[in-house]
Amino acid sequence: MIQIALAAGGIAFGTAPLIDVVAQGGTSSVSDTFSTQRGKHSLRMGADVRFNLNLYDVGFYTRGLIQFLSFNDFLTGSTYVSLFGNGVGRRTLRSWDYNFFVQDDWKVTPKLTLNFGLRYELDAPPYDTQGRLATFDPGLYQPRMLTAGGVPVGPPIAGYVQAGNVTKQYNDPDIPKVSKYVLKSIDPNNLAPRLGFAYSPASSGQLVVRGGYGIYYSRTSFQYATLGVADPPTYVFGVNVQAPFSNPFFPVPAGNQFPTLVPGIALSGTFLDRNIRTPYVQQGNFGVQYAMHHTLFEAGWVG
Repeated sequence: MIQIALAAGGIAFGTAPLIDVVAQGGTSSVSDTFSTQRGKHSLRMGADVRFNLNLYDVGFYTRGLIQFLSFNDFLTGSTYVSLFGNGVGRRTLRSWDYNFFVQDDWKVTPKLTLNFGLRYELDAPPYDTQGRLATFDPGLYQPRMLTAGGVPVGPPIAGYVQAGNVTKQYNDPDIPKVSKYVLKSIDPNNLAPRLGFAYSPASSGQLVVRGGYGIYYSRTSFQYATLGVADPPTYVFGVNVQAPFSNPFFPVPAGNQFPTLVPGIALSGTFLDRNIRTPYVQQGNFGVQYAMHHTLFEAGWVG
């Protein structure tokens, strides 16, 4: 794509640099619930297993981008910034969710019902079937001692990690291997208790007091894994400033040379935090209901 004086209301023509993106996905699940009545206890238990799939293929800036500050610069071939990207932009991401629960609704008296429940959720992080996930871990960073103007020159000695299930085609022997999820933990301790009650103190049954508390987990999206597709060492963006129009682009390696850390290219991007945990919320509620004739009055609190 060519961009001319965009800040001054100029023009752009050519193929958009972010157009080469293909994404598709889906979820398959199997679940079952069993319930039974035992005296004053209404028991339920169940399980839900889900398989999540996300196919992702990007080609950010593989067609190149050249910017000119003015139309006169365009006519004379005086570039301002040129950008070219390349790398391994394909991911086949998968994950499994395992959810189990048990619940007891206990009718202690005709006026009082108690609810007890426990849910367990293991929402495994996404992984790539060929181990093409990688990220930067600040805790492992070791810069090179050689500097220019106080800034380290070249890729760091350490800091990047690769998925442990990486195939030979995408393996960089100089980068340490971690779990196939790249994360430090799959966060397996997601227990979610549920407590509740309903009490009707008056013999008329017109007044009911209710309350409850629970912990609720929610799986992370695949976004943190897909955002890192265009980051080193599996992808690079080469930037040149005021390069000659006859050869404007930084010499980015061919696609079959990745993953690699390219000297002269800033190692920046959107890197995932290896300490990611399954997000959750704690929620409580309390309410009072009063029925009068054909009207129901209700007040409640949720927090």
